[in-house]
Amino acid sequence: GSSIDKESARFNQLLQNGLLFGSLAWIIVGESNKHHPYAASAHGYVNLVQSGYSPKVILSTVAQTIDKSVDIEKTLYKNDVNVDETPTKEAETRRLFERKLLEHQTLSSIARMINSSLDLTIVLTKVVDAATSLTNAEEGLLLLPDNEGKNLYIRAAKGIDSDMAKEFRIKTDDTLAGQVFKTGHPVLVGDSGWQKVKTEYFVKSLLYVPMTYKDKVIGVLGVNNRSNDRTFNAHDRDLLLDLASHAAIAIENARLYGESVQRSKELAMLFSASQAVNSTLALDGVLKIIAERLLNALEIGIVDITTFNPSRRRLETSISYQRAQWQIKQMGGKNDQPEALFQAIHSRQRVFLSPQNAQHGSDKQYLDKNKASLICVFPLMTENRPIGVFELVYTHQPSRKSTGVSTMHIHQMALQLMVMVDAMSLNNAEAQTIATDLLTDTGAQFCRMYLWDESQDAFYKRWSFGEAVWLNGNQPVIKLDEYPALDTLVKTGNIINVTRHDQDTPDIGQLLDQYGSRTLLVMPIVITGEVAGIVIMSDTMRQRHFSERKIEMANALIVQAANAMKNASLFADLQKSLEDLREAQSRLIQSARLSAMGELAAAVAHQINNPLTTVIADTELILQDLPEKDRNHESIVAVHRAGKRAHEVVRRLLGMAHQSDADDPPQMLDVNQTIRNTLTLVSKHIEQHHVYLEVDLEADLPDAYGLPGQLEDVWMNLLLNARDAVTGCDGPEIGIMSHLSNDQQWIEVEVWDNGTGIPVDKQGEIFDAFFTTKPAGEGTGLGLHICRQVVEKCKGELLLKESTSKGSTFLVRLPTA
Repeated sequence: GSSIDKESARFNQLLQNGLLFGSLAWIIVGESNKHHPYAASAHGYVNLVQSGYSPKVILSTVAQTIDKSVDIEKTLYKNDVNVDETPTKEAETRRLFERKLLEHQTLSSIARMINSSLDLTIVLTKVVDAATSLTNAEEGLLLLPDNEGKNLYIRAAKGIDSDMAKEFRIKTDDTLAGQVFKTGHPVLVGDSGWQKVKTEYFVKSLLYVPMTYKDKVIGVLGVNNRSNDRTFNAHDRDLLLDLASHAAIAIENARLYGESVQRSKELAMLFSASQAVNSTLALDGVLKIIAERLLNALEIGIVDITTFNPSRRRLETSISYQRAQWQIKQMGGKNDQPEALFQAIHSRQRVFLSPQNAQHGSDKQYLDKNKASLICVFPLMTENRPIGVFELVYTHQPSRKSTGVSTMHIHQMALQLMVMVDAMSLNNAEAQTIATDLLTDTGAQFCRMYLWDESQDAFYKRWSFGEAVWLNGNQPVIKLDEYPALDTLVKTGNIINVTRHDQDTPDIGQLLDQYGSRTLLVMPIVITGEVAGIVIMSDTMRQRHFSERKIEMANALIVQAANAMKNASLFADLQKSLEDLREAQSRLIQSARLSAMGELAAAVAHQINNPLTTVIADTELILQDLPEKDRNHESIVAVHRAGKRAHEVVRRLLGMAHQSDADDPPQMLDVNQTIRNTLTLVSKHIEQHHVYLEVDLEADLPDAYGLPGQLEDVWMNLLLNARDAVTGCDGPEIGIMSHLSNDQQWIEVEVWDNGTGIPVDKQGEIFDAFFTTKPAGEGTGLGLHICRQVVEKCKGELLLKESTSKGSTFLVRLPTA
């Protein structure tokens, strides 16, 4: 009677935990009026004690309240109850029957409860809760194997620290739980002293039973007591085995349902990806769609899609798509530590890192690795204490508008992102929205965060967000000679599915370090039976092997990418062909006009030449008879001189209009004379544009091989291009000079100007046909192309010697022998 309140509370807890169902009663008979006996049922407690009631009356009242009564404490916790009377064999048999019936009812109710959900996580949690309650255990755990069956991981736990549960891994060899999983036999350790469950984890008593489905062990259900002195017994083992059999069925049902739901999601994702890919033929759009779908389907952080360049034996990155973060305890290692990061953290000021101002080798390597034109590094401070740096990475030239965002705005958004990443995930919709807005505002391709470890004097990568597309060269490359495993993949098409734990070659280890990965999946892109590239997929958070289903899903998306890339490439080729055709038609029309104008010029020159001949001849006759002292003598001489000069211009014009045949071989020419012939035509024209023309021709040069008339075309094109390059400049100057090479094997002619120079990205195209930097209608794009053809026919060479912001110099070399 003295423990009635304690026992009532205990019974109430049993009811709340769902371990008692139906018409069950707990009868306590008090011996004094200080304590009040209760009849308890699933509907609550009924006070049965009033002054003067006898036990007989109490029992009669109880019998009217419920259908039957069972001593719950005595049934479930026989060892904890003291029974004064010696039971008869019939009573003992009845109590045993009632206990078995109650256990059966309890397990049936638990089974119904477990099977009431198809959510695997909920099912696992309910199973562990039921296991600890049935056995009165301190800890419960449910272990499931990895894909290879080499390790068991906790999938649900009760009473075990959450951080411990995350890293709880038990090998199937040489462990008690592993023994249960491999043999299918339960393990019960009672009062045998401390037992090792795993490294540095010991318990006083443990009970592990297999969960078997269709004669296959699918997991292990276990309970531990660490501080409780109660030991598990055979009865607990039988209860847990019964529970495990129900749990196995529920787990498989939930797993099958989950796989069905996942398969539906995967099919929906493939369908949506197919629709999205087929909606565009722009290669950059296609690659972005595929990379995003791969990242979401595999739940990873980085996707790089590369193309294979067989001539250079390297992989060239077409797109890098990143939503990556690293755990605080292993944030990608101490990689990527350029001097600019230390400069920003120590000076507490932002640092701009570009190829022009990179002084340290680490900075240059960092820029080259990221193929960045600019990296802005901002120190992150809290309470005037540095905690890390925030980066904006520009893989393409930023606009002036995009780099005008205030440092304070960037700092605030970076700190907000750091809090979100630590609290939830970078894949959180709100975090992604903030990061996307930041990239949009600044025009950067990536934003990254590094945490500062002052004690180690090192930075650790925390997260990276953004995407960059390279389709026109200057992309990041992977040299296959440095990565034999990738070279083998390109040759065979086999996939790479490795973790940091089981890497077996140095190059794979280097690749894992490069991405800061815990798991790496590399798959080929196959087009018409040939490996056209590879996709590198990196999980920076978890160490796992990708399942066959995940690999099949990735392969389905990559096949879509391959088809889309092929279609986009064909479309781009067709579009370029059409553009080239239109351009060729336009140039053909222009060439026809130039040809017609040349013929017209020749005809006009002939017509002008006839009267000029008369003027020259008549003035010569007049001068023969006209005395020098005559007042008209000087005027006649001026007319005669002008006529001869005009006649020389017409002669040069006719000579240039009459080109030599294409099959005519080059012949020995006075190079300086061809230059003078050209200057006769263009020098006045150049000077009329207020351009200073400097001529420096070395005397007594030997003859060199050339084509008559065509070399004049070369000098004229180069000089007129130089004149156009200095138009609008202060103090415009151009020049032409000739000299003999040091080895006396070449005549070298240089044409220079002091203009603004040719952009670096255009210098490789200036000799291509139809390429021009002039506005539409002002250039044919054929001048330099034809000049190079002429010089090469003369067995010489034409090249751009130098081009800077201070001007350009073209060099023509003609052989003297």
